[in-house]
Amino acid sequence: MKKKIISLISVMSILTSLFAASPTYIVSYLKNGKAPDAVKINDSVTITVVFNEAISLATTPKIALVNASGDASGMSPQNMIRVDNTTFTLFWSVADGDGTLQPVVSIAKNMTNELVTNVGSTQTILTVDNITPALSNSTVGIKERYYGKLKVTDTLKFNFSEKLQLLTGSLQQAVSLHLGGKQGVAVPFTATFSNSNKTITIKSSSNLNCYDGTNLYYIGFLDSSFVDVAGNVLPLTEIVFHPDSVDVKPEITIVSSGSDKSKTCPHDQLTCVNPNTNLVYQWKLNNDDLSGESQTQFVVPLAQNGNYTLHVTNATTTCENESSVKYIEVYPTQVPNIVEKAEKDVVDVLVVDNSSDLYVAYEWTKADGSAVADGIKNNRQFLTLPSSAVNGSYKVITTDIYGCKMASVTKELSFKSYVEVYPTSNNGNFHVAMSNSDLGKAIIRVFSITGDLIYQSEFSKDQANSDWEINIPNTNTGTYVLETTIADHVDVKQFNIHK
Repeated sequence: MKKKIISLISVMSILTSLFAASPTYIVSYLKNGKAPDAVKINDSVTITVVFNEAISLATTPKIALVNASGDASGMSPQNMIRVDNTTFTLFWSVADGDGTLQPVVSIAKNMTNELVTNVGSTQTILTVDNITPALSNSTVGIKERYYGKLKVTDTLKFNFSEKLQLLTGSLQQAVSLHLGGKQGVAVPFTATFSNSNKTITIKSSSNLNCYDGTNLYYIGFLDSSFVDVAGNVLPLTEIVFHPDSVDVKPEITIVSSGSDKSKTCPHDQLTCVNPNTNLVYQWKLNNDDLSGESQTQFVVPLAQNGNYTLHVTNATTTCENESSVKYIEVYPTQVPNIVEKAEKDVVDVLVVDNSSDLYVAYEWTKADGSAVADGIKNNRQFLTLPSSAVNGSYKVITTDIYGCKMASVTKELSFKSYVEVYPTSNNGNFHVAMSNSDLGKAIIRVFSITGDLIYQSEFSKDQANSDWEINIPNTNTGTYVLETTIADHVDVKQFNIHK
């Protein structure tokens, strides 16, 4: 009976040996009491191996740390410490290296002497990350000073090389945004993580200031405020930047047409010598906007001395700039005034009130600048127009004693037969007929041939064709001069009296 029992035990032992499965295991990790996503050099990691059955103590279980492809990279297996029959640990100080490491358990046997096998579970994979995170790119650039496409209204984005997490505090506490450099005035902002925590977005609470040569911005990601998943600390990261300014300060110039170049003639042009089609222009006089003057050139008006500047605005960035002040002193000249003096069949257009001898040269043209008819003198103080050529609009350009050229207003002329005396030979009783479009007070004077005034009267002209009877009984036989005046037209006629 005893032999049968021994035989049964032997059979059971043989069957167990034939059908027993090799033991398997699962690996887990703890760093600072928590399961890490990754580890870095010098980290202390507790590796725990849990077997699916009891492990024989006849042979101390060992564990080797190999890369994902199974290469042990010269790392020797290390003895594990028994916690209980199925649980063993290893305290691991991470050495230099990177990539993905996989612990492989070896030389561990169960109670029936089968070697352990690795199930290849992803739970056994651990990433070793020894690379310090860094800023890779951003909308403000990563140079000391940024000259690019940043607008004052833009949201700032900073992209980092890997996922970050805050070590302590909030994003607002971990980031500094200052106007005027690192020691400048703090600028309120909001901040958010995005792109799986690889991007930090900063939005100023108000538009950024345009760059004027001094107002640089500083942004800093503070040291020991951010870490990657392995715990590598983002070092202090600082950028000095500015939004776009107006590309170039406008430069203005003027070339005087006068004889003394330190002064300016009216109608000389102030010109922006470095125009940019992206900018909006506004001319100013003594710091006040000049209404409607929004081109890159400005015509200096009559008698407008003062400080001229050109203000420019970038409509996209809202940045502004302004030229240096240009003081303009305008010559004390004036616009020439022309009046019409008419005789029958002849019209003279004169520049009046040159008693100060202001004008020294004249150039008569049609209103559109074209030449007057051939044969008409156009370079004198007056322009004589025969009736055949009188119809049209005219102007005169004068040159004054300062060398300034000034154009008159346009004068519209049409041939008119102004005054008729009939009969031209009479006994002192005659008629004066006036035919023109002028209305108002008409003055009629009669002078002797020696210039003595012998008659004067005023008449109301309320229609184009008017006729007045004149009676001068106490006159002697002789030649007399009739002068009629209406508006700015003076007409002179001679007639004879016979007694």
